[in-house]
Amino acid sequence: MDIFSKLFGFKKEKRGKIVKEWDFLADETITTNPAVSKDNSLIVFGTKNGKVYALDNKGKIKWIIEVHKKLRKEELFFLEEDKFKQISAEPVIADINNDGQDEIVVSSEMGIIYTLSNGGKLLWSFSTQDVITASPLIADIDNDGNLEIVIGSNDSFLYALNNNGKLIWKFKAQSGIESIPAILRSVQNQIIFGSNDGTVYSLNDKGRLLWKFKTGDKITAQPTIGRIDDDKLSIIIGSQDSCLYALDEKGKLIWKYESGGKIFSKAVISDIDNDKRPEILFGSCDDKLHVISNRGNKIWDYETNFWVVSSPLVMDINNDNKLEIFIGSYDNYIYMLDSEGNFVLDYMPGISSITQQSGHYSDIITKEPGDFYGKLLWKQKVDSIVTGLKFIKEKRKGMLVTTNTKKLDKFIYEEN
Repeated sequence: MDIFSKLFGFKKEKRGKIVKEWDFLADETITTNPAVSKDNSLIVFGTKNGKVYALDNKGKIKWIIEVHKKLRKEELFFLEEDKFKQISAEPVIADINNDGQDEIVVSSEMGIIYTLSNGGKLLWSFSTQDVITASPLIADIDNDGNLEIVIGSNDSFLYALNNNGKLIWKFKAQSGIESIPAILRSVQNQIIFGSNDGTVYSLNDKGRLLWKFKTGDKITAQPTIGRIDDDKLSIIIGSQDSCLYALDEKGKLIWKYESGGKIFSKAVISDIDNDKRPEILFGSCDDKLHVISNRGNKIWDYETNFWVVSSPLVMDINNDNKLEIFIGSYDNYIYMLDSEGNFVLDYMPGISSITQQSGHYSDIITKEPGDFYGKLLWKQKVDSIVTGLKFIKEKRKGMLVTTNTKKLDKFIYEEN
């Protein structure tokens, strides 16, 4: 597509709108991103007062459980009530024991991992020695046909459990762990995670150190594993030193990209412009969504009015064979952006602004000439800062949105 077609939209576009389908009000602030089962029949999230909610896809309650009430009094004796109740990590839904039924794995700030049946019954729990704020990795890390649960704690250990909650091994890092692990599947499986002192670790499936790489600040972001430049897998991870790093399988730096603010969440690898080369998208506390090339060069960015802390969503919401990008910001808005960006020309007589979809405008003379920037297609004000987005792939595609409130919102796309 030539630049003028991109700029002025000379193409047939599907018409529709994004509307709220339902919302759900919990009895306390929702403190996790929602988890969604593969068949979209189960939505699970945690709250500040330690409850786990399970909803159906219409927003109706299936069950609620207070996980700490399932523990013995002796286990609760030395815990501070305000501390242990909160669930900060997104639950994970998976059939961990091969029984044909999904289980839900939940971790709490009291340092305990719980596994629940899909009916909300406690199956087992495992205690660490400090707060857990990150979700587990659930994967077959040793290729034995069974899923393992790998999770980090602020006690500085990474734990690997079998599907019955028994400890397989644990690895001692140099600081607390708030980063969700990821698995790199190659000749030798690697478990990759970051730690609070800014170190990226790689372990083998036995929990032995393979390599480590040091960044300049705390890492809470989950690593993203993907092929960005050739057939070899790369590791993309953000740090609170404001940089996004690309590492090879041996932990060697390929490139780093400096944003203007701390990076808290996972980057996304996606070929958003269909040019057969993947792009990398991430949010930052410089208030921007950044889109960079597979070589670590800026393509375009989009600036909101406050931090972009949650990971972006990339999906074709309106089935026009073109990807859209969704971001949530601490400015209380959700944004939908065109995946290709817009090109800013030098000033042309008679042209002062470009009309965007849905009546939004972008003044081209306020941007740097010769640069790409994000094109806003739609935005929606919500009740508070956006803390999480989750894609829902149903007949009518949509997303779940969590904010710093008691409310969970579901938005869907409707054709006109």
